[in-house]
Amino acid sequence: NVPEKPIVYSICEWGTNQPWKWGAEAGNLWRTTPDIKPIWPSVLAIYEANVRLYKYASVGAWNDPDMLEVGNGKLTYEENKSHFSLWCMMASPLLSGNDVRDMTSVTLETLTNPEIIAINQDVLGRQAERVIRHDKYDVWAKPLSDGSVAVMCLNRFDEPVTVHLNDKTIPGVTTNTGIRDVWLHKELGKFPQGMNVELGAYQCKVFIFKK
Repeated sequence: NVPEKPIVYSICEWGTNQPWKWGAEAGNLWRTTPDIKPIWPSVLAIYEANVRLYKYASVGAWNDPDMLEVGNGKLTYEENKSHFSLWCMMASPLLSGNDVRDMTSVTLETLTNPEIIAINQDVLGRQAERVIRHDKYDVWAKPLSDGSVAVMCLNRFDEPVTVHLNDKTIPGVTTNTGIRDVWLHKELGKFPQGMNVELGAYQCKVFIFKK
């Protein structure tokens, strides 16, 4: 007898038949969108489709908004970083779509940031929920298995914005919570009563609000 081997089964019908409603009974991940392209409008469109499906994601059953385009096309550094951060916050499968034989050191550094990958791989298996929707920016919160909360601020547009965070807008966060910036790899101290996050064009910032 040949021993059984565990496999991961990926369903791909591009979200046509709402696989997030039945995919967990048939496989482990399911495409939720049409094919992605290495341009910022495509990344945003894919994100907008997938962000609404957070309640269907769980351990071993994932919404798949298609492979990563980090390092492809003419995506800028900030667009690549925001793209990767979005997929990590959405607990999406991280499938590199670039040619790994020919990539820059910046692309490699983006794709291998251990702190943002740890958010994606957290064993609680929760997809982030959008908690603030503004005309120009979004804020997401993703609960983690140790009781901490990952928070992402995203500027969707090409001009600077200021995002204001406080303990009433982020679920599970208090003014005694410690903050870490996962892209700067830096502790930022305790969360004050109000915190302004400055974002450049298409930029994101991701924080861990510690338990």
